[in-house]
Amino acid sequence: MLVAYISASGVTAEAAWKLSEAAGAELYEINPEIPYSSLEMNDPVSSPVIAGKMEDMDQYEVVFVGFPIWWYSAPMAVFSFFLEEKFMQYRKLPKGAEQISVLGIGTSSIQASGEEEIEKIVDAAIENGINFFDMASSEAKPFAAYGHAIKGRRDKVYFQIHFGANYETGAYGWTTNSDTVKRSVDWQMKALQTDYIDFGFIHCIDEPADLRSIEQAGIIRYI
Repeated sequence: MLVAYISASGVTAEAAWKLSEAAGAELYEINPEIPYSSLEMNDPVSSPVIAGKMEDMDQYEVVFVGFPIWWYSAPMAVFSFFLEEKFMQYRKLPKGAEQISVLGIGTSSIQASGEEEIEKIVDAAIENGINFFDMASSEAKPFAAYGHAIKGRRDKVYFQIHFGANYETGAYGWTTNSDTVKRSVDWQMKALQTDYIDFGFIHCIDEPADLRSIEQAGIIRYI
């Protein structure tokens, strides 16, 4: 068992030490080669290199990862740690043989970036084995960037959209009107340059039949 952590003020380090003592686990500090500020820790375009490398990571059946949550998401150094140690694992869907990466990208965490930066982030994620993308966002801008980033490799990624979310005005809105939901789904597919959606998250919808009709039309694969 391993407890890996990154700490800035020392609070996470103390918690990690207590956990390792209680669980009888080894302790490992995730250290970027070049120290950076707490703000930079959550810059979505940063990709800090981790100093050193764990030896024989396969020996650990359980790995706990601790980090500060100033911005309610993991510091980018944690993602670097996952990628450098090749933590990527996949889960098989209940239907078919598709494999979904256990680590995905939430669009709301990168929506503030420019379109070019978003494309780079999506490209880097795909190159490192991430294939699941949740499209919830407070604005419409990221959709077109995703569409450009996945061009020629749509079959390598899985999109989850939120039924009831409506981006027709350019910003996030929500609706329970089935006609507006369908129109919004069409808009999202066009922006993503695809003719189908892999997953639909029921964000806001009136009747289950509304979602079933979208599935039966072949727009979404699973409910």
